[in-house]
Amino acid sequence: MATGNRARSPRSRLASQWPPLADVATMTGVSSQAVSRVANNRENVDSATREKALSDMQALGYRPSTAARALVTGRFGALILATHL
Repeated sequence: MATGNRARSPRSRLASQWPPLADVATMTGVSSQAVSRVANNRENVDSATREKALSDMQALGYRPSTAARALVTGRFGALILATHL
């Protein structure tokens, strides 16, 4: 039985994950903060930047991280059930 390690590119390991916000920002040519404002539907973003960022988000398949959102808001959406046996 062979136990050698197969070389994998860093991207193949992450292929099942969505692209990070920084990738969208790089593609759009703006800061991560600007893309974050677009993703969070804030109003203080230029309309041309908003359109470009939304287009790039869709092209890259960007989806907001629910784990990151939970860390920022402190709301995890979990229900804890305690029972006495």
